[in-house]
Amino acid sequence: MRLFMLRFVALAAIFVLFAALAACGSDSSSATPTSSPSPSPTATATLPAASSSASPSASAGTSATATPVAVDPAAVQVLVDYYEAINSRTFDTAYRLWADNGAASNQTSRQFAEGFAQTVRSVIHFGQPTAFSAGVQVPATVLAVVNTSASTQAVQQFEGRYTVAQSGGAWRIASASLSRKPDLAEVYPATASDTGTLQAYYGAINAGELARAYSYWEGSGTSSGQSFPDFVNGFGKTVSSTLTIGEPKAGGAAGSVYSDIPVFVVAKQADGTQRGFCGTYTMRRANVPPFPLLGWGLYSASVTPYAGAIPSAAAMQTLLKNGCAS
Repeated sequence: MRLFMLRFVALAAIFVLFAALAACGSDSSSATPTSSPSPSPTATATLPAASSSASPSASAGTSATATPVAVDPAAVQVLVDYYEAINSRTFDTAYRLWADNGAASNQTSRQFAEGFAQTVRSVIHFGQPTAFSAGVQVPATVLAVVNTSASTQAVQQFEGRYTVAQSGGAWRIASASLSRKPDLAEVYPATASDTGTLQAYYGAINAGELARAYSYWEGSGTSSGQSFPDFVNGFGKTVSSTLTIGEPKAGGAAGSVYSDIPVFVVAKQADGTQRGFCGTYTMRRANVPPFPLLGWGLYSASVTPYAGAIPSAAAMQTLLKNGCAS
């Protein structure tokens, strides 16, 4: 069981990027990128059928809705790196995460970069990856803030799947099938509230859907302080976790709102024992329109082992009101 204390500097760079792109936005009434914020190849291949954690470990057990298969976490990590490169506007790095040194995207590197000229920020939510003989298929929902004119923006939504395969001894994006949905008018359901996002996070962990859980962290999961393979490895000994939430405390700064949520987590181990953890998760949501539509994300956490016996429900709430002090 690994326990960690994380605290990250606010992502002010998002708004620097927002200002820079808004200043150079298109004058047209519609500035949809030539390739979507998650480029789908022009001729998509036919798909065969895809620091440390701030939370107590939980095993990647059986999902209630899908039969788990052996998926190399490094295959999912490619998509994490891909979206981080896109959001940092290092498009050459993102391009070369496609197979054949980028050629699998069916674009030149210049076309690829031009396709993101009006994309300000993208958020990806992973589904449950599936392994097959040729690679790994990863379902995804992508929300992208896009400049639609020189002074306006919208949140566009894309759904579909990526296929990641071995290429030259490394995992690379082999193909994608993503379609644009109606532009987002309401917050993505799982991240509509601060406490709801945290509950969805633990729900995903207990269902064995670790890719989905990881993507509730900001930065395509990187705000957890771990790569996705390390995140998965930290969930090897705990069968399930029960989350108790205290009274959130709100705050705000630099174009964001924050919510500190006191928690007590009871983790059931594979050997039948239970361990308690107490601390705080900090959630973040941007408050400059249309960024609020991207919802809440896990921003940081400070969760430590609880030395005593597992307290009663009433005693847990007292602990949470007292900052985990008995």
